[in-house]
Amino acid sequence: MKKIIFFLCILNFSSFLCAKSLKEILNLVENSEQLKAKSYIVDSTLKKSEGIKLKYLPSLNLELNYYSFDKDRYLILPKNTMNASLVLDVLLYDGQRSSNIKLAEKNYELNKVELEKNKNELELELTKLYYTYLTLDDNIKFKKQNIDYLTAALNRLSKLVSVGLKNNDELQIFKARVELEKNDLKQSQFQQEEIKSIIYVITNENYIPTKGSLISYNDNLTNSYEVQINKIKQEMSSLNKDVAFSNFLPKIFVKNIFTKSRLNYDYEIFAPLDVLVKSKAKENMISNTFIFGFSWNIFSFGADKKFFESAKLEELAAKNLENQSIRKNKENIRLIKEKLTIIEEEIKANENILKASDIAFNSIEKKYTAGLLSYVEYLDALGKLYGANANLSLSKSKYEIEKAKLLLEQGILISNAVVEF
Repeated sequence: MKKIIFFLCILNFSSFLCAKSLKEILNLVENSEQLKAKSYIVDSTLKKSEGIKLKYLPSLNLELNYYSFDKDRYLILPKNTMNASLVLDVLLYDGQRSSNIKLAEKNYELNKVELEKNKNELELELTKLYYTYLTLDDNIKFKKQNIDYLTAALNRLSKLVSVGLKNNDELQIFKARVELEKNDLKQSQFQQEEIKSIIYVITNENYIPTKGSLISYNDNLTNSYEVQINKIKQEMSSLNKDVAFSNFLPKIFVKNIFTKSRLNYDYEIFAPLDVLVKSKAKENMISNTFIFGFSWNIFSFGADKKFFESAKLEELAAKNLENQSIRKNKENIRLIKEKLTIIEEEIKANENILKASDIAFNSIEKKYTAGLLSYVEYLDALGKLYGANANLSLSKSKYEIEKAKLLLEQGILISNAVVEF
């Protein structure tokens, strides 16, 4: 017996540990593998951006070469040569340095915004699951109350049927109604399990949502993720156009090559002058070569022109998408605010309906118990009371979820707007 009590205590304590508010749940979104993968991509684009900046700095290369000359050779050509060279490359101008660096920076900025958008979308999904779970929790509570009412009525009815004061048909209807309510209860409980499973997949943690969280929002703040993303894409398309135009421009570079060589001669082929050649030929040489280069592609069969025209069209497309995203965001915010007003009215209406349903049920229950009304009126009143409770709970959840949707449209992290009470 003691072992059983200890086990139940541990089980209750574990359940308590798993109970979390919305704020705590949203903090778990950082555990999402999907979000972590996107975070790695953001870090990758940052490294690429830094790499492109460094790529335009002067580079120093070490080159090692071995040359072997076979068959006919010039008189003083060595048999083989080993070279070690230090090559300094400096790109002075290519027409796209600035655009390429800015493109890499914009790509990093784009991925950062997409990461925050993905995070907020996951937070919205968790918010929906949280309030849906709580709505189901209320429904389960109301359903259990219904079952209690029906079971009590069933017990009374069984006694009346046994003494012949009530028909057996009415008793069978009550039994069927109890079984139906119990089945609905099991379905609601299974839906809760499904929700917990989805949340586990997202956050990699198990928990039980608990009441105590509301969402606040600010009408004046709007920084839509979609607008930000399309604005950055438009800026990137403009930079891509500049890169395409750079194909019409020259490239200017400087190169300095410092070389140390080891030359291996076959002196036997110089006989009888091999002694003279050996005294004149150099087996170790040091040379330094400076190059100032200039290249300009002056003809490419119109390929560069086509690339430039394509980039201009992509820029126009990006501008149109940016304008549409701005208009769409404004309309979405307007519609969500209108819907919030409607849901507020819906909540007030459901509160009034619940009060009326509660009063009506209490009155009908007393009359039914006294035998003044039939079971039809009783079941109808009980159904209306359950429906009023369920509708009110659903309306309140819809209201919080719509506020979360508004925050997503405004580009505000939902987790920053959760209020505990």
